Amino acid sequence: MGQTRLNSLGLSGRKSDENRSDFVMQNVVVPLSAQPTASPIATGIFLPEGSVVLHAVQRVFVAEVTGTTKTVTVDRGGDDIITTSSVASTGTGGPALAAPVPSGTYGNSGTTDEINVTLGSADFAELEGEVVLNCLIRKGE
Repeated sequence: MGQTRLNSLGLSGRKSDENRSDFVMQNVVVPLSAQPTASPIATGIFLPEGSVVLHAVQRVFVAEVTGTTKTVTVDRGGDDIITTSSVASTGTGGPALAAPVPSGTYGNSGTTDEINVTLGSADFAELEGEVVLNCLIRKGE
């Protein structure tokens, strides 16, 4: 069989066990809600070992009006995924990732790998929304 452009770039699926792709695309939804704290809030969501966050989309259903600093930060064990993203208005947007998320740094199966949300100030009262993380996740995790 002849080489296609995808084959020559190594982008077509390989048939051998040692070279097959063990990753799938998956959306991870991180809820956002008003809470009276500016400390990191544990979500109970963990990214599996070797996961890569490719993109984040923030959806604000009820905007924060009361809070002094109307922003949120989403992190994994203190490593920011998105940082100080505004929640002062409703709508959907794609906050920039805080930094490129290299493979292998997220999800080392420890408790510090939990996704956390930090509100901009401790006086939030209205916020309701979510951050959707588009991730490349290892199959079987």
